[in-house]
Amino acid sequence: LEHLASLGLPLSDRKEVEFGAGVGDPPSFYLDRQCEILATDARSSNLDLMRMRLMHHPGIDRLRTECLNVEEPFDLVEQFDIVHCYGLLYHVARAKDALAQMARHCKELFLLETKTDPRPLADESYGRESPDEAYHSFSGTNFRPTRQWLHAAMKTHFPFVYWPVTQPSHEEFPIDFGNVTSVPDGWPRAVLIGSRQALANDLLLEAPPPTYAPSWPF
Repeated sequence: LEHLASLGLPLSDRKEVEFGAGVGDPPSFYLDRQCEILATDARSSNLDLMRMRLMHHPGIDRLRTECLNVEEPFDLVEQFDIVHCYGLLYHVARAKDALAQMARHCKELFLLETKTDPRPLADESYGRESPDEAYHSFSGTNFRPTRQWLHAAMKTHFPFVYWPVTQPSHEEFPIDFGNVTSVPDGWPRAVLIGSRQALANDLLLEAPPPTYAPSWPF
């Protein structure tokens, strides 16, 4: 989230929805920026814990929650300036359908972070997880897209797709996607942004870079 804050995007005083919110780290990030937030998760227990964690935040009245599974048909009957989807897509078996539903609710920016398959010519990679774990796939199936798959999928919904020139300063976000030996589980993470309008921003690229600039200093 500190990396996201470093990108110079308009993230304050917005209407934001988070899909796969878990127990509430991104919502506090947006509450601190005076946003109105709808936080969704497939597990009501996660949302209950989120509200307990944030109950004393001065902006708690700007937070709504809704139990929602992105793999099932849904319609929130409203649109949002920002869609935030960090740490969810790789837990979703029907990723294209989920992206389409989430993108339909986005007015301006779609912020996406996910684990990826580093092999540029890889087929779609699926695996299994325990749905009993709070941070695992709700359906029990996971998905590891390549960055090329992500770029093409996002371009079907947004005229502009961007990749930051830097990565978050963390071992799961490698600088060189040709060498991911430092990534503990072998599935490197990446961030990308879908936008309804062109963004003039030197920190963003129009294609996934083979290597990133050194991580910004904390």
